[in-house]
Amino acid sequence: MQEFPKPQYIGWIIKENGIVFEDKVPLLSYRIDYDETKDDVLDEWADHIRKHYIRDEALEESISSLHLTKKEYLSSYEIPQKCHTMGPSTISAEWAEILVYDLIEYVLDYVALRGRHWNKPTPTSPVAGSDILGAKMKKETSSSDDELFIIEVKASLSKCDYNKLVKAKLDSEDDTFRHSISLNFMRRKYLEAHEDVLMRLAERFQQKANMPYKIRYGAAAVVTQKEIKNKTITGINGSDLNIKVDDQIFLIHGDRLMNLAYNLYERIIK
Repeated sequence: MQEFPKPQYIGWIIKENGIVFEDKVPLLSYRIDYDETKDDVLDEWADHIRKHYIRDEALEESISSLHLTKKEYLSSYEIPQKCHTMGPSTISAEWAEILVYDLIEYVLDYVALRGRHWNKPTPTSPVAGSDILGAKMKKETSSSDDELFIIEVKASLSKCDYNKLVKAKLDSEDDTFRHSISLNFMRRKYLEAHEDVLMRLAERFQQKANMPYKIRYGAAAVVTQKEIKNKTITGINGSDLNIKVDDQIFLIHGDRLMNLAYNLYERIIK
């Protein structure tokens, strides 16, 4: 999508090798090593997040029609803020989801099916369905090697809670029905937004019976933790997570992530 060019902050996401659960089962781990002095990168990141809630042209039309400033419109109608009821939990969950969208697209080379946060009834309204959908087409035309990547995301930005990995994995096992509803939801959103390429992509993955494809499930936790001590996720055995061959388990961590998320969401409406 032209709305979402690769943001500079992706350079702050660093892959860590050798991270394991207590029983030495490996997982994918990424550290966010951000620089709070880089205002240009943080401002771009904030605008990148904003576009997941409202597109440029929709924002321009709204502030013009309602005779409001950008800050007034976004803070009142679109962007969750920590002063809102349920604001902190919404910011935590949705910031983590957008981060995982970026990880799968700009690091793992999937097409992230973004847009599920567009046109929410209120800034803190929850969005039902699968958290993250990513697609990968192996050829120009549909083939059985095409892949749909379905990821459940849990966040703990105020503290380090590795059990969010367990919760994400358990919820991902219940995603067989939700992803089909989410694909239809996204297809309709892309139709309304005149995103024809993405509409056809979502449509392709709605037709598994006629055009088979591969499904990969993932579980991701985003937690506040500066360093992974001894490269080990303590208190969890990987063997207890029922990790299948094609499953992917992600940990994304960094220092003071709730403060970072608040900073970014405040920059959106400044």
